[in-house]
Amino acid sequence: MEGPVDKEAPALTQPPAPLSSPSAENEAESRQGPEERSGERAALNSLETCGLCRTHIQSRSPRLLPCLHSLCQRCLPPPERFLSVSDPRPPDPSAAPLQVGVIRCPVCSQECAERDIIENFFVRDTTEVPSSTVEKPSQQVCTSCEDNAEALGFCVECVEWLCKNCVQAHQRVKFTKDHTVRQKEEVPPAVGANSQRPVFCPFHKKEQLKLYCETCDKLTCRDCQLQEHKEHRYQFIEEAFQSQKVIMDTLIAKLTEKNKYIKFTGDQIQNRILEVNQNQKQVEQDIKVAVFTLMVEINKKGKALLHQLEALAKDRRMKLLKQQHEVDGLSKQLEHGVYFSKWAVNSNNSTALLYSKRLITHRLRHLLRARCDVTPVTNTVQFHCDANSWAQNIFNLGSLGIEEGDPSQQTTPMEVQNTQGTQPGNQLSKFPMGLANFF
Repeated sequence: MEGPVDKEAPALTQPPAPLSSPSAENEAESRQGPEERSGERAALNSLETCGLCRTHIQSRSPRLLPCLHSLCQRCLPPPERFLSVSDPRPPDPSAAPLQVGVIRCPVCSQECAERDIIENFFVRDTTEVPSSTVEKPSQQVCTSCEDNAEALGFCVECVEWLCKNCVQAHQRVKFTKDHTVRQKEEVPPAVGANSQRPVFCPFHKKEQLKLYCETCDKLTCRDCQLQEHKEHRYQFIEEAFQSQKVIMDTLIAKLTEKNKYIKFTGDQIQNRILEVNQNQKQVEQDIKVAVFTLMVEINKKGKALLHQLEALAKDRRMKLLKQQHEVDGLSKQLEHGVYFSKWAVNSNNSTALLYSKRLITHRLRHLLRARCDVTPVTNTVQFHCDANSWAQNIFNLGSLGIEEGDPSQQTTPMEVQNTQGTQPGNQLSKFPMGLANFF
């Protein structure tokens, strides 16, 4: 739609509810369980509260961030850093680059430009309706002027209560003479409470934002559209709302499908985490079994070597003990012969010495002829083991390999099931207590 504005645009309103029959709504509501309805209510309540302090933000200057999280003005963090951006207006050599503050959302940690943060009209409009709009019709005052005169009518398009003078002016002005003005008695009590207050242009303070400039993608007032946005394509708010609603519904539907896929992917990742944990436990068990088997064989070989060593040592010890017994016996005989002979010679008893000479000399010559050929066993037992070779073999004991899964066996979104695999049995309980503690 192009050309000058020749009729008044309706005020900015909230998205209307989809048209449906009461029976269909009741049926749909009956299909929702208590948990689902409570979850929806909790989600809606979270949209009307500050994402940081969790208080209702209707009266706390609500702000809407590009990430669609809402914060009150007090909880809005200061910029973390500043970026220099070029000015989109015609370049001025003497002008310094614009400094744009970058704010990090305290809810999702996403960064956004400070200038992209807007006022949250969804929440603000619910609190700026004067309390007089929900009171009795006799107490309703005009919201179009500042005279606080008693309201006699209600403009449906402007969503404003009008006094007598404002009704006459409304019907006389070119841009509002075609509006529907109802008598105060004909207006339901809930109309004023459920309707939004008009939003005024920041440049033309007395003009409402009733138009939508398609060229600039922004709300405009009548003066803006006739001046700065002249020759731009525009629509009245209600028309633009309906067309944009269709576009946003399409995007919402696509995002809903994408969210289903993302959730499915998340479930797949969770299943893979469970599989990784189970696979780790299974391979861990296999490694322990392999190590246990090797340790059992090593223990058996060690015991056999110890038994063999004990037999060899016992045989050598018995031989040495026998030799020692023979040497000790001969040594005692020699000591006794020497001791007796000295005693006989030193006794100065010539008769006894000569009488026993033959026996004594025979015994001494016999001891001299006694041979002592015992040679102690000097051989030693040694343990031969190539430790480096065994260490290398243990180093090459085993390795871990990754087997790629079969893509044909991947689960599709239609086959997702919330199942958990069985845990591998604890084979370690079969091991000896000491070895189990080692693991």
